[in-house]
Amino acid sequence: MKGPGIVRSTTLINYMWGADPSGGPDDVQNNLKVYISKCRHKIKQAKLPWDLRVIHGTGYVLEKTAVSLSFILLCIFPLARIF
Repeated sequence: MKGPGIVRSTTLINYMWGADPSGGPDDVQNNLKVYISKCRHKIKQAKLPWDLRVIHGTGYVLEKTAVSLSFILLCIFPLARIF
């Protein structure tokens, strides 16, 4: 399932850690969950009217806004590729 605005977890992982990230799949998934949690916290802290929602088995969607999830992640984690 991939609908409008849904960004697959694998797409985010490939963008942030490359096609062959170090660590096992569970480590990478856990790291992604930590980044998403931080992103949610920053959105909430800024009192923005957005909700970053998980689509189980698929990825994430940013609701109630016209701003894309990719744009938000680039703004919050611009150096994520170097880690």
